[in-house]
Amino acid sequence: MDFDAVAAARAALASVTVPPAPQGPEADQADLLDRPDGMVIRYLIWHPAPGMPPRGTVLLLQGRGEFVEKYAELAGWLRAAGWAVFAPDWRGQGRSGRLAPDRAMGHLNRFDDCLDDLDALAAGPLAGLPRPLVMLGHSMGGHLGMRWVLERVPAVARPAAIILSAPMIDIRMPLPARRLVPPLARLMRARGRGMTYAPGQGPGRASGGGFAGNRLTHDPARWAREQALLAADPALHLGGSSWGWLAAAFDSIRDLERAVIRAGAGLDVPVTLLQGGADMVVDPVAQSRLVARLPRARLVVVPGALHEILMETDEIQAPARAAITQALEGI
Repeated sequence: MDFDAVAAARAALASVTVPPAPQGPEADQADLLDRPDGMVIRYLIWHPAPGMPPRGTVLLLQGRGEFVEKYAELAGWLRAAGWAVFAPDWRGQGRSGRLAPDRAMGHLNRFDDCLDDLDALAAGPLAGLPRPLVMLGHSMGGHLGMRWVLERVPAVARPAAIILSAPMIDIRMPLPARRLVPPLARLMRARGRGMTYAPGQGPGRASGGGFAGNRLTHDPARWAREQALLAADPALHLGGSSWGWLAAAFDSIRDLERAVIRAGAGLDVPVTLLQGGADMVVDPVAQSRLVARLPRARLVVVPGALHEILMETDEIQAPARAAITQALEGI
C-alpha cells in the first residue's frame, strides 16, 4: 500500500480547496474514515437546501476512476429537492488512499475491500443522515452497490429504492476477448504482475484524454468541467487499470451473478436501471438479464446516451432525470 498517498489524502482536507463545479454547490462536509488496513476513505456530504424539509439521503456511488466533485451538479439537483447526498471516493481513487506506488494506476486487490468500506461508512457517518436511504450507483458503483445490498445489508435495513446508472454488471467486449481476458488477468495476478498496467492502459486517461471520440459523453461543457476540476487538483487524476484491477473486477462480476441467483428474487426493493442506448463500456445484455431476475426492477433505455448518462447533454439525459424523479417520488 502507498502510505504516502494515504497521508496525502488526509492532508488534502486542510491544504486543497477544489472549487465547486458550475451549477453545483460546494459540499457542506468533507471528512475521512480510517480503515483497519491503514487505508482512508474520503466522503462528502451535501445537506438539503435551506428551508427544504429533509426527504431522506441518497448514497451516491461513483464509477471507476471518478471523484466526488464530479457529481456536484447532480448533488445540487437532489439537494434542491430536499435530499441529503452522501458520496464517498472508493479506495484507490479520488482523494481516498491509493493502492499502487504509481498514483495514476487504477488498482484494487479485491472488490470485497470496497464492500467492507461501505459497511464501515454505513455504520459510521452515513448512519446519522435522514432516512429513507436511496442508493444511486454509476457503473462500478452500481455493481458494488448491488453486491452490497444483496450480500451485506439485512432486509430490514435495505435502501428504499435503488437507481443504477449504466451499472457494470459485465464489461462490454467481443465474445472471444470476454472468454480469454478473465483467465489471463487472473494468471497475471497469480504470477505477481497484478500491479502492472493491462495492455492498452497507462497513466493517462483511459478514454484517450480528449473530448473528440470519447466513449463517455456527448456534452463538451460537462467534459470540460471535469478537466477543470482535475487541473485544479491533479491528485484526483486516475489513469488506466492494472491487471490486478481487471482480475478483481471479473471475480466480482462472477460474485454478483451468484448473489443475484441466490438472493435476487427476494429483493423487495424497486430498482431502476438506466441503460445508455449507445454505451460501449458495459454490457447491455447483462443489464437486461439483471432486470429480468429482480422482482421490482424496470429498465429505462436512454436513447443515444454514452456510458456516463448523468454527464450527458441536458436533452439526452432528460429521460434519466425523469426516471430518477419518478423513483424518488415513489418512495
